[in-house]
Amino acid sequence: MLINFDEIPIPSDKLDNIVSENLDAIKKQSRKKKQHRIFASGAAAAVLITAFSAFCISNPVLASKIPLIGSIFKEVQDEQRYTGNFDEVAEPLTNGNVCTANDVTVTLSEVYCDTQALYVSVMLESTKPFSEELKKGTEQDTGEGIVHEFYLANSQEYDFLKTPAEYEIDNEDPDHFQWTPVALRGEFTDDSTFIGSFRVDFNLYPLALETETPESFHWKLTVDELATHSESLTGPWTFETDVAMDLSNTAITEINESGPNGEVVQSLVVTPYEATFRLGYDEAKIQPGYEAFDSVQSVMLDADGKVIRDKVGMFPTTDYNLAEITKYYFATPDDATYVAIQEKLRDETFQPQLREYLESISVQKIVIHPELP
Repeated sequence: MLINFDEIPIPSDKLDNIVSENLDAIKKQSRKKKQHRIFASGAAAAVLITAFSAFCISNPVLASKIPLIGSIFKEVQDEQRYTGNFDEVAEPLTNGNVCTANDVTVTLSEVYCDTQALYVSVMLESTKPFSEELKKGTEQDTGEGIVHEFYLANSQEYDFLKTPAEYEIDNEDPDHFQWTPVALRGEFTDDSTFIGSFRVDFNLYPLALETETPESFHWKLTVDELATHSESLTGPWTFETDVAMDLSNTAITEINESGPNGEVVQSLVVTPYEATFRLGYDEAKIQPGYEAFDSVQSVMLDADGKVIRDKVGMFPTTDYNLAEITKYYFATPDDATYVAIQEKLRDETFQPQLREYLESISVQKIVIHPELP
């Protein structure tokens, strides 16, 4: 039975960290390691095939917002979890990229696709002002300030993605997959307009069922609801397009080293915006005393000694110095040991001593010098 990792209940902080750093080894088994290197394709850039169709008719009220269309990434790209120069590489959409439902118009403005994800900039416009309750419900505290997020309850179709029945997945409706909501992060430009962007990760279910995402594909998106923590906007808004992938900005570093618990760090995929570890599991690599997968925990430091805050092996490249990555494995035989280590990892004042400390407690480490795009 295929597990939807986004719906696993987490009963404690310790289990939360264990699941976050170790389930990737299982999840990635459904996305086989690529056997070839992706090479730069010269001057090739992200190309979104210009024939873009939607099932809705453009709303004339958007005329006043035309200066924003095609340049939204420039306004919101620094507010995203995965930041970068999307305004320089994304392709603007100009044909039939607008859909209206229940007095709310959704415009897909620009799209960029690489080997790891699809990035889309969006504008929402309401014929009446958004309520203050709705605006309040979009507020998210990132620790560095307040950002605004909608969650898109959505379904997607890809011409390369088979049905659950074809993948022999039990207890799934053969007609569709259960898609995890994606976060549309951005800002309100006035009382009735919101601009932002969202990201579709190719490494997550159900897209991870495929060995690779092809270099070009047909994509259909249906957004049923734009949800907040207070109230929601109801669709549906539906779009579809042909997408071509930018292959010029991906580098793969083969690693194939294992931890004491049998975790295999197979490779690291790096784009200008994100890095993704491909992990596996090999029982033959288990060292005595570490038969339980959670008998050791791990943490990664970048070249500057900064803790890499990854999400199941994925993290933004712009946050770290990737000249070198060191993955430390350390034993946590009891809760007290675990808590003490975690406190040091979170203590910013301890960061100058953190590498020396991890060297002293680690049972094994893997040093990686990534190839960069």
